[in-house]
Formats: sequence, C-alpha cells, structure tokens
Amino acid sequence: FWNRACEGSHYLPKAIVRPRTHEDVVKAVLFAKENALPVSVRSGGHSYVCRQMRKDSVHIDMRSMKRASRVVSLGGTHSITIGAGTTFRDLRLAYPHHYVICPEVEDIGVGGFFLHGGASPVGWNARLGWGNESVLRMKMVDSNGVTHTLSDTEGHETLWTMMRVAGSSFG
Repeated sequence: FWNRACEGSHYLPKAIVRPRTHEDVVKAVLFAKENALPVSVRSGGHSYVCRQMRKDSVHIDMRSMKRASRVVSLGGTHSITIGAGTTFRDLRLAYPHHYVICPEVEDIGVGGFFLHGGASPVGWNARLGWGNESVLRMKMVDSNGVTHTLSDTEGHETLWTMMRVAGSSFG
C-alpha cells in the first residue's frame, strides 16, 4: 500500500541498482558521485513518507542483500549478522527461536527500522529498550564511496551515534 502511494513521475530515478555485495554498493555510490547524481536507498521494507526514492537519482535497492547469515553466541547472548535488505518476516522465518526487538508489522525492513531508532509501537521500548540499542556494529558506505565499520568501540563515535538515530536520513 505505502509503496503504491509513492508512485508517480516525480519519484522516478535515473537508474536502479540491485547490489548483491558490499562492493556493488560502493560502485553505485561512486557512479552517482562521478555523474553528480543524488542517491536514494531502499532497504527491505517500505516508506510511508515516500522518502525511499528521489527524482533523477541512482536508486540503490538493497532487497537483493537479504540475509541473516549467522548466529554467534557470546556467553548466552546471541548476535545475528543481518543484510540491509532483510525484513522482519525474513528474520523471524530464519531464526524463529531468537528474540529481536522489532516492529508490529513484519514487512518492515530491518535496515530502515534500526536506522530510525528502532521504535516499537507495541510497548517493547519501555520494557526492553530501543531497537537501535541492540545494534552492535554496522557497515556503511559514505557519499565518497568509503566504507566504515561503526560500533561504540571502533572509532567514528559521532557517526556511530548519528547512524543509530537518524541513519536513513543521514547516511
């Protein structure tokens, strides 16, 4: 429903890229930079405010990077490596016995949800914290095509903080 509401010629990108690897994302960003084109990004879900596409942009559609690749146990705590194109339905189907702070709707993309702060409308935040507080590390490509691995221990503290609260608008 929400994606259909965003249809129209004023949202048409110049190109759509469906990367399969991190390196493909870097190439798309560098192509956009070299050709002075804006970048727009879609993770796995939808955008209820039509922010996932920009007119005349290089649109990076992350849905091909849909994976929840591994569970690592650290002293009873589990961590999952998740691709930006994954939805919460994908995550639930891949790991039905693991708990992740998630939204009420399963079609929401993991990338956008956590980059918006991870607010859960069903009251989980008051009991368990915000979803973005459960993110341990993220890999991001900046507008210069440079890759950054972000966490609270790997430097780039300001960028780490910004990506966890305004990432879908910021990076």
